[in-house]
Amino acid sequence: MAEEIAQLIMNQFSVPWIRVRVTKPGAVPTARGVGVQIERGSR
Repeated sequence: MAEEIAQLIMNQFSVPWIRVRVTKPGAVPTARGVGVQIERGSR
């Protein structure tokens, strides 16, 4: 999901670099939330 969001934003808005964070609160009972963060492009 994060990869698809990053590609969509980079293509639609022509940004050279993006960071996308996707978090799911409550996915693991002993944690506040779990998720991923990706960066694409060049700063």
